[in-house]
Amino acid sequence: MDQSNRDRSRDLVDVVPRLNIFGDDRLAQLCQEVKDRIAHADPATLRPSPGFNPNVRRQVKRDADALMEKFAGYFGTPAVDREAA
Repeated sequence: MDQSNRDRSRDLVDVVPRLNIFGDDRLAQLCQEVKDRIAHADPATLRPSPGFNPNVRRQVKRDADALMEKFAGYFGTPAVDREAA
Protein backbone atom coordinates (compact mmCIF):
# COMPACT_ATOMS: atom_id res chain seq x y z
CA MET A 1 0.00 0.00 0.00
CA ASP A 2 1.69 3.20 -1.10
CA GLN A 3 1.14 6.65 0.36
CA SER A 4 -1.53 7.63 -2.17
CA ASN A 5 -3.50 4.40 -1.60
CA ARG A 6 -3.26 4.85 2.14
CA ASP A 7 -4.47 8.45 1.81
CA ARG A 8 -7.36 7.34 -0.42
CA SER A 9 -8.40 4.64 2.02
CA ARG A 10 -8.32 7.13 4.88
CA ASP A 11 -10.40 9.56 2.84
CA LEU A 12 -12.86 6.82 1.93
CA VAL A 13 -13.39 5.63 5.48
CA ASP A 14 -13.87 9.23 6.57
CA VAL A 15 -16.48 9.91 3.86
CA VAL A 16 -18.46 6.65 3.85
CA PRO A 17 -19.91 7.10 7.36
CA ARG A 18 -21.24 10.54 6.37
CA LEU A 19 -22.87 8.98 3.29
CA ASN A 20 -24.41 6.20 5.37
CA ILE A 21 -27.90 7.70 5.11
CA PHE A 22 -29.59 4.51 6.30
CA GLY A 23 -27.54 4.43 9.50
CA ASP A 24 -26.12 1.00 8.78
CA ASP A 25 -24.15 0.18 11.93
CA ARG A 26 -22.30 -2.66 10.19
CA LEU A 27 -21.00 -0.34 7.47
CA ALA A 28 -19.85 2.17 10.08
CA GLN A 29 -18.08 -0.63 11.98
CA LEU A 30 -16.35 -1.85 8.82
CA CYS A 31 -15.05 1.65 8.14
CA GLN A 32 -13.72 1.84 11.69
CA GLU A 33 -12.01 -1.53 11.24
CA VAL A 34 -10.26 -0.23 8.11
CA LYS A 35 -9.01 2.75 10.11
CA ASP A 36 -7.86 0.56 12.98
CA ARG A 37 -6.32 -2.29 11.00
CA ILE A 38 -5.04 -0.84 7.71
CA ALA A 39 -5.12 2.93 7.29
CA HIS A 40 -2.61 3.50 10.06
CA ALA A 41 0.06 1.34 8.42
CA ASP A 42 3.26 3.15 7.53
CA PRO A 43 3.97 2.54 3.82
CA ALA A 44 7.69 2.13 4.58
CA THR A 45 6.90 -1.04 6.57
CA LEU A 46 4.91 -2.53 3.68
CA ARG A 47 7.30 -2.28 0.75
CA PRO A 48 11.00 -2.85 0.24
CA SER A 49 12.64 0.07 2.00
CA PRO A 50 14.89 0.58 5.01
CA GLY A 51 11.82 0.28 7.26
CA PHE A 52 10.36 -2.79 5.52
CA ASN A 53 8.80 -5.33 7.86
CA PRO A 54 7.54 -8.51 6.18
CA ASN A 55 5.52 -9.46 9.27
CA VAL A 56 3.63 -6.16 9.22
CA ARG A 57 3.08 -6.50 5.48
CA ARG A 58 1.64 -10.02 5.88
CA GLN A 59 -0.65 -8.89 8.69
CA VAL A 60 -1.93 -5.88 6.75
CA LYS A 61 -2.60 -8.11 3.74
CA ARG A 62 -4.52 -10.61 5.89
CA ASP A 63 -6.49 -7.77 7.44
CA ALA A 64 -7.20 -6.19 4.04
CA ASP A 65 -8.36 -9.52 2.60
CA ALA A 66 -10.63 -10.17 5.59
CA LEU A 67 -12.13 -6.69 5.36
CA MET A 68 -12.71 -7.05 1.61
CA GLU A 69 -14.67 -10.22 2.36
CA LYS A 70 -16.82 -8.24 4.78
CA PHE A 71 -17.29 -5.35 2.33
CA ALA A 72 -18.14 -7.66 -0.59
CA GLY A 73 -21.86 -7.61 0.20
CA TYR A 74 -21.96 -3.84 -0.10
CA PHE A 75 -20.60 -3.91 -3.64
CA GLY A 76 -23.08 -6.49 -4.93
CA THR A 77 -20.43 -8.98 -6.01
CA PRO A 78 -18.95 -11.94 -4.20
CA ALA A 79 -15.43 -11.60 -2.90
CA VAL A 80 -12.71 -13.07 -5.09
CA ASP A 81 -10.35 -15.71 -3.78
CA ARG A 82 -7.17 -13.63 -3.75
CA GLU A 83 -4.94 -16.68 -3.37
CA ALA A 84 -6.21 -18.08 -6.68
CA ALA A 85 -6.02 -14.72 -8.47
